[in-house]
Amino acid sequence: ANCSRSSSHCVVRFWFTTHVLTYDFCHDVGEFSYRVGYSMNFSDIAAITFGNKTVHLQVRKNF
Repeated sequence: ANCSRSSSHCVVRFWFTTHVLTYDFCHDVGEFSYRVGYSMNFSDIAAITFGNKTVHLQVRKNF
C-alpha cells in the first residue's frame, strides 16, 4: 500500500447544551474531505473521559 504523507487538517468540536452532546468532526486531506456530525442525549451516556487529544464516550447498554 502506498501511504501519502500529504498535509491534513482535522477539527473536532463538542457542544454541551441542555441534555444534549453534539459532536462535529471535519477532516481534510488534500482534495478529499469529510464531515461527521452526531447528537446524543446525556441520559444515553454512561461516562465521558477526556484525555490528551482523546475523548471516550461510554454509552448505556439500552441505547
